[in-house]
Amino acid sequence: MKDTYLYGVTDRISPEAPVPVIKINKKSFSLGGAANVASNVSALGGDATLIGLTGKDQALADLTEKLSETKINAELVSSFKLKTIEKTRLISQNQQLIRVDEEDDWPQKVEKNQSLQKQLFAKFTKILEKKCDAVILSDYDKGSLASCQDFIKLAKSKKIPVLVDPKGTDFKKYQNAFLIKPNLTEFLKVVGQIKSELEFLEKGFNLCKKLNISALLVTKGSMGMTLMRKNRSFRHFGVHKYKEVFDVTGAGDTVLACITVGIASGLSLEESINISVVSAGIAVNKLGTYSPRLDELEGEVKSSREMNKNEVKGKKNHRKLECEKFNKLLSQKEMMGVVEDLRNKGQSIVFTNGCFDILHAGHIHLLTEAKKMGDILIVAINSDKSIKYLKGQTRPVNSLQKRIAILNAITFINFVIPFGSKTPLSLIKKIQPDVLVKGDEYSKEEVIGSFLVENYGGEVRLVNMVKDLSTTKIISRM
Repeated sequence: MKDTYLYGVTDRISPEAPVPVIKINKKSFSLGGAANVASNVSALGGDATLIGLTGKDQALADLTEKLSETKINAELVSSFKLKTIEKTRLISQNQQLIRVDEEDDWPQKVEKNQSLQKQLFAKFTKILEKKCDAVILSDYDKGSLASCQDFIKLAKSKKIPVLVDPKGTDFKKYQNAFLIKPNLTEFLKVVGQIKSELEFLEKGFNLCKKLNISALLVTKGSMGMTLMRKNRSFRHFGVHKYKEVFDVTGAGDTVLACITVGIASGLSLEESINISVVSAGIAVNKLGTYSPRLDELEGEVKSSREMNKNEVKGKKNHRKLECEKFNKLLSQKEMMGVVEDLRNKGQSIVFTNGCFDILHAGHIHLLTEAKKMGDILIVAINSDKSIKYLKGQTRPVNSLQKRIAILNAITFINFVIPFGSKTPLSLIKKIQPDVLVKGDEYSKEEVIGSFLVENYGGEVRLVNMVKDLSTTKIISRM
């Protein structure tokens, strides 16, 4: 789609009808529809390829030039029988006054046109034969995704996650995708009205199960976003504290593009959504569709962290602070969703655990060696109560939130999970790590969870520990 913007001044009413007269003084256009999603991906440093339908007209020529400028690889199917969709917005005093849409009856012309559908799928197949980390399906109900299931099945067969921006009420065509991102209105049209937050979550969980999707992200405007997973875990994300809202046009595209780039870069879904919240905050602060640049996003994230730091200074909720600052701390409920993401991306998980009371060179050695054994390092840390049971009433020396803060500062640790039980066995059962790591002060038989891990085909590895170095010995020498 082509998004055209006409800017002007309104200072009088037309004598012909009670409508304002706009004196146009500026005209511009930008990439719209799925092309705007691709533009957002490219602005964030992603290598974007756009597949779509257009007419063979001046709008196509304009879009082709713009796509080239933004370094987007365009694999377009064009037809003289179609008119490229163009949306024109009239803007005065930073306010959109009216939108004019120019388009043919696309669904009727496209959905049953087997030649166009085959050409689209052929281009999609060609792209997936090359390196592809993720697929975005932006559905505008124009007929281009009439064969949506074919796209999803092919991507899934190659273990490529598919993220969908849906349209309409028939979500069955998106089944087996990785994530679907409807807005609240679209979600309610599919599941019906809701009377409570509990009912909202329940219907979201049921939809995940019905469609066999890993996650459902419902965007709710100023109320933020809610992520729901097939495993019945959920998380709410607030909005970024942007300075002012000028235009929400394309904000949903920005969110989905940012999440996809995050996942393709190896981030967890939760981490990617957190960043997308900031990215959307930048986008709505601009007029028209806008693709936040990577340097803008990095600056805004840094500024946001400083703001969060100042706001919570002096408060008792240090755990929340560290979670917001580093995005590494996971509750056991959040953990399962993250693990599912990692499995879908084929990443190996390394697990270790400990008290980490007074962090010393032995701990760092263990963690460094553990990180070398796989893609993702998950560190489980004993709660204060658990340490008292294991080590006595004088321990821990450092509280849980302080110990978590130290682990969060170690850059190569991916996730930190507190646990309150005597052993981490229940965590190991849920996570099922590829590699379980402990120090060689234990034998393999003594390592909690070793039998379980080796039984399902995982590995148990022991790291040579630094001699005569432990928290207990350090305390005894004080």
